Amino acid sequence: MRLMRAVLVILLSIPGALASRSGPINVLVMHWYDRAYSSNDVFDQALHAALEASEPEGVEYYSEYLETNRFPGEEQAHLLSEYLRQKYAGRRLDAIITGTSQTLDFLLKYRHELFPGVPIAFATERPVSGAVVSEAEAAGFTFGNTYAKTLDLALKWHPGTKQLFVVSGTLNHDNAIESIVRDDLRPYERRVAITYLTDFAPDQLAARIRTLPKDSLILYVWQQVLDAQGRLLEARDVLARVVNEAKVPIYGRSFAMIGRGIVGGYVWTEEGNAAKLAGITMRIVNGTRPKDIPVELGPDVPMFDWRQLQRWGIDEDRLPPSSIIRFRNPTLWQQYRWRIVGYSAVLVLQAVLIGALLVQRKRVQRAQRVLQESEERFRNMADTAPAFIWVLGPDKLCTFVNKPWLDFRGRTMEEELGHGWAEGMHPEDRDRCLATYSSSFVDRRSFQMEYRCRRKDGEYRWLLDSGIPLYREGKFSGYIGSCIDVTDQKRAEAQLRRSLDEIAHLNRVSAMGELTASLAHELNQPLAAILINAQAASRFLSDESSDLAEVRACLADIVADDKRAGEVIRRVRALLRKQKFEATAVDLNDVVSDALQMVRNDALLRQVTIQLESTLSLPRVLGDRVQLYQVVLNLIMNGLEATAKQPPGARWLSVRTAKSSGGTVQLTVEDSGKGIAESDLPRVFERFYTTKPEGLGMGLSISQTIVEAHGGRIWAENGAGRGAIFHCMLPEAQQAAAASAPIS
Repeated sequence: MRLMRAVLVILLSIPGALASRSGPINVLVMHWYDRAYSSNDVFDQALHAALEASEPEGVEYYSEYLETNRFPGEEQAHLLSEYLRQKYAGRRLDAIITGTSQTLDFLLKYRHELFPGVPIAFATERPVSGAVVSEAEAAGFTFGNTYAKTLDLALKWHPGTKQLFVVSGTLNHDNAIESIVRDDLRPYERRVAITYLTDFAPDQLAARIRTLPKDSLILYVWQQVLDAQGRLLEARDVLARVVNEAKVPIYGRSFAMIGRGIVGGYVWTEEGNAAKLAGITMRIVNGTRPKDIPVELGPDVPMFDWRQLQRWGIDEDRLPPSSIIRFRNPTLWQQYRWRIVGYSAVLVLQAVLIGALLVQRKRVQRAQRVLQESEERFRNMADTAPAFIWVLGPDKLCTFVNKPWLDFRGRTMEEELGHGWAEGMHPEDRDRCLATYSSSFVDRRSFQMEYRCRRKDGEYRWLLDSGIPLYREGKFSGYIGSCIDVTDQKRAEAQLRRSLDEIAHLNRVSAMGELTASLAHELNQPLAAILINAQAASRFLSDESSDLAEVRACLADIVADDKRAGEVIRRVRALLRKQKFEATAVDLNDVVSDALQMVRNDALLRQVTIQLESTLSLPRVLGDRVQLYQVVLNLIMNGLEATAKQPPGARWLSVRTAKSSGGTVQLTVEDSGKGIAESDLPRVFERFYTTKPEGLGMGLSISQTIVEAHGGRIWAENGAGRGAIFHCMLPEAQQAAAASAPIS
C-alpha cells in the first residue's frame, strides 16, 4: 500500500504524466523594446512558425513589451508588472519565453507574483546563476559569446595585427559586457594588446577611434549611451560614429550590425535564437523539468558583408564553411543575362560584318600601299564606307570622324574632335565606355563594345564599336575603329550577304589567274585544230579530184572543236560571272568532271597524275552549281600546288566522290605533298592565312563559307603516310529540301 502511494506521488509531481495535454499550448513572449522595433517582428515570426511546426494542436501566442527604451526606470517596470498581473489573472500559460537578458531580469524579479509556477524559456547575452535559474523554473541558453572565435578568424586574415580595441557599454555603466569579453579573450592577451573602450562618450569615442594605429582591429560588441542632449543613442548609432572615424577593420558578434560597416564574424541571429527557444519550450510543455535542461551556448553563424570583404582584400575562399555573405553586388551577367544573350547574337553577326569590312580595307591597303600615307585618300575612303569611322591619337583625343558619323550626329567636325564625340553617349553608358577606351590604351589591345549614342533627331541608337591599335614605323600612334548602327538588324544582314558575295567573286577571279596558262593551252588546242581542218578543207575544195566526204569530215571536226572552245569559254564566264544564288539539284560528279577538265593541262604542265574515283548513281545535292564548282576547283588547285616540291614520279592527286551515312554526299581530295603542319591544321580555313608567297589566304575560307551555307561541313587532315586530305560533306538534295532552310 505504501509503495502504491509513493508511485502515485511521483507521477503527480511530473507534468503531463497522468493526463496527456490536449488543445493548443499557451505561451507568452516578452520583448525588450516596443512593438515597432523591426527585430521583434522577425523574432516573433520565426518563433511562432517553429512552435506551430512542433505542436499539432496549435499555439495561443501572446506578446508583451518591456519598452525600457521608451519608458525606463524602476517605477515603470513596477507599473508594467501590475498591468500584466491583472491582464493575465486566471489565464492559463504553459510557458513564458524571453529572448534578452533585460526581459529575463524583469521576469525573475516579478514572476512569483505575476506567473507563479509557469516555467520560463530564455535566451540571454549574459551568464546566469544556475541556482537562480533552477529556483525560477527556467531553462535556456546564452548567445553572442563568440568573441574568441571571431578574433581568431580576424587574426588569420590580418596577421600583422598588434592591438585590439573593444567597444562596449551600457546605460548603467556596470562593465557587465566588458567582463564577459575579458573572460573570453583572456587566452589572446599574449598575442595582441587588448584595450577596452567601455562606456566612452560619443565624442570621446570618435576621437579615440580616429587615432588608432594601422596595425589594429576593432571588436564592436554593443553599446547604449546618452548624448550631450540626453538623447538615447542605440548600438547602431554608436557604431555609425565608430565607422565614420575608423581606418581599420571592424568585427562584431550581432547580425544587426552586418551592413552597417563591420566585416562580420560569428554572429547570433533572431531566427537561430527563435528556433532554439522553440525547441526548449516544447521540451518544457511536454513534461521535461526546466532544471533537467542544461544551460548551453546558443547558435551562431559566420556572416560577412561582401563590400567589407572587398574593401579589406579578404578572399572568399578563406571564409569558414557555410558562411553567409550579404550585400553582394550582382554581376553583370546576373543583372543583364538575357540582354547579353540577345546582344551577343547581334554581336556575332556584326563581328562578321566588321570582319568583312576589315578584309575589304586590307585589300585596298595591299593594292594601294600609299593609302596610309595619304590622309586625303583615307578621308575619301572613310566618308564612303558603310560605317562610322573614327581615329584617336595617342593622347586619347579624337582626330577624325568620317562624314557618315557627322551626318548621324548632325554636328560639325570641330564639335566632334577632342572629347566632343563622347557628348552624344547615353549617360548610363559613358563611364563604362570611356573606361574601356582607357584600359585599351594601356594594354594596346583591340576592343569591341556596345553603347547608345544620340542621333541628330534626338533618338538614342545602339552602336557596335570596334577599335584596333595603330602603329607607324613600329611606334604606337593611337587607335582606328569603326561603329555600326546595330539597331536595324535586317539591314546589317543584307550588308553581310553582299560583302560575302563580293569576296567570293574576287576569289574566283584570283583562281582564274592561277589557271591562265592552263586555259591558254585549253583554248589553243581546239583553235589550232579548227585552223588545220579549215586549211585541209580548203585544199580539198580546190582539188577537183577530192572526195566530198573528206571535206565533210574536216567541217565536222571544225564544228566539234568550235563547240569545245565554246564550252571552255562558257565555264570560264560562269566562274567569273557575279550572279545570285540559285539552289538546284546538282550532280557532284559532273561538277568534279568539269573542274578536272579545267585543270587538265595545268596538271600535265606540273606532271601530276590525277586519280578519279566516282561513285555511280551518286545522289544529287541541293545548291548553287557555280559556288560548288568554285569549292571543288579550290580544293583541286590547292592539291596541285601542294605536289610542286615532290619528284615528278611522286606527284599525284586523288579525287573521290561517295555516298555517306546520314543522307550526305562526300567529296575527298588527297595529294602527295608534304602535308600540313599540325600547328597549322586548325588555321587552314582562317581568312588571310596562307603558306603561299603570293597567296591571299581566301580560297579555303570562302570554300568553308560556301559549304556551311549549303548545310554541309569541310575539314582537313594529314594522310597516314604523307600529304593532306580535304573532306567536304554535303546533304543530299532530298534531305536539304526537307530541312526547308534557305541557303545564303
